[in-house]
Amino acid sequence: MSTRRARPPAIDAAAGVRAARLLGWPGVVLAPMTVFGVRVLPVVVLDANAHRARHTCGDGPQLDGDTLAVWEWPESTGHAPPSVVGLSGLLIPNPNPAGRGWRAALSRARSVRGFGPAAVLTADEHAAEVCRLEHAFHGIGLATADAAVDALVPPHRDGLRVHDGAPRTRWSSSGTAGD
Repeated sequence: MSTRRARPPAIDAAAGVRAARLLGWPGVVLAPMTVFGVRVLPVVVLDANAHRARHTCGDGPQLDGDTLAVWEWPESTGHAPPSVVGLSGLLIPNPNPAGRGWRAALSRARSVRGFGPAAVLTADEHAAEVCRLEHAFHGIGLATADAAVDALVPPHRDGLRVHDGAPRTRWSSSGTAGD
């Protein structure tokens, strides 16, 4: 007689939307992409007014890295076109939370936290206490893909390098961030 573990719920687009709502992140959950080697579900907000203003002035998408860098300088305030997309947060899927898998997901979340708030989206609602404590210590949120369970750990905002909106970043067609 074999004892089979029940499969955890799948991490799909609906799970990402539920997690973003539970974490209080406004915006739309985009399709999975890779950012510096980390698979993420970005949650973004589109500023329709900024988009219209840029379109009216003929400022389309900018792919030149030097131009984007100059736009972020403090001296460019008031001279650079408005940012159209803001990053609410990054969800890092962890479909295999068993054993020490949560540590790898936490490490991946820490590596992309500089872009904005980050949270691990786990398929298992029974996270160990040490898992929840480690996420809280590092300011990384922890949410479950199960619709019946709330966020296990909210991401911290005080005292950490977390942005309300991420700086402009170029995204290539492959879905990875470029230099």
